[in-house]
Amino acid sequence: MPSLSIGRCGARVDYHGSHVAAVSLRHSPIARRNRPTHHTRASKASPRHNVVSMSNQPTPTNDTGKLNVGDTVPDFDLIAGGFTNVKLSDYKGKKVVLAFFPNCFSGASDDGCQCQMEELKELTDADIPVIGISRDQPFAQKAWMDKIGNPALKTCCDWNMKVIEPCVGSFDFGAFFDGLGITKGFTGFVASNRGCLVLDEDAKIIYKWIALDDAGKSHPGFIPPMAEVKTALGL
Repeated sequence: MPSLSIGRCGARVDYHGSHVAAVSLRHSPIARRNRPTHHTRASKASPRHNVVSMSNQPTPTNDTGKLNVGDTVPDFDLIAGGFTNVKLSDYKGKKVVLAFFPNCFSGASDDGCQCQMEELKELTDADIPVIGISRDQPFAQKAWMDKIGNPALKTCCDWNMKVIEPCVGSFDFGAFFDGLGITKGFTGFVASNRGCLVLDEDAKIIYKWIALDDAGKSHPGFIPPMAEVKTALGL
């Protein structure tokens, strides 16, 4: 099976030999795409068994979210690992970083998401609240938080993508891996774009970054440029 490699916490990544470059939305405006209707198809399984299949997956929006610099992120209440609730309003009066990532433990051979989370320790050490967000269930989030080993960093479950979609948008993570030949039949697995939002004391976006390739398409092989994030925070 082909391998997937990422330069350890580097800004430039080689995914199966394909070199791409990240795009910061602050500097490069991305053309708006029509947002398809968000829907799920009802499962035909017996309610007693409650089987979850790919047919239950939402449709990826394939965009970067409707909220941009200058917009205010609505309050949210998500469940973090360990089943603790995290509300954005709990941090009113403080600058906050929202760190969106595709999946906990994604890519055992590359640790791309782990690099993203580990770099955030520089911010939590400076007493900046950081909230990690993906679709993973709270069970996985708890194990993920334990692996990262940063008690100040809470990673949260946004299964219905009520925060993910307006903030950073989603993409077909399964199709990405199928396209690389790493998986077969994974198309339809929808995940959050990798992204980073810096919010001011009133939850207004002052910096937004999404992992995109040169063509403006979602590409999870990048981590946010920490220098830009720190500048937005005034560090």
